Amino acid sequence: MAGSKVQRIGDKEDYKMLVTEGSVFRVAIIDGMLKCPLCEAIFSTPRDLEYHLAAYHVYTLSRKNK
Repeated sequence: MAGSKVQRIGDKEDYKMLVTEGSVFRVAIIDGMLKCPLCEAIFSTPRDLEYHLAAYHVYTLSRKNK
């Protein structure tokens, strides 16, 4: 777990791109967990993050696409 401690101390984040609902997101990965780019909620799988975006940020996403 030394890597986890170093990651927290240095606040180093890795990023991946997630394409969902017609939008592209730059998602931070911290200790193997995905952080929602809109509200900073934490998820363990990309599918959970996609469901969260569709359920809780559908209004925000629809406004961006207009």
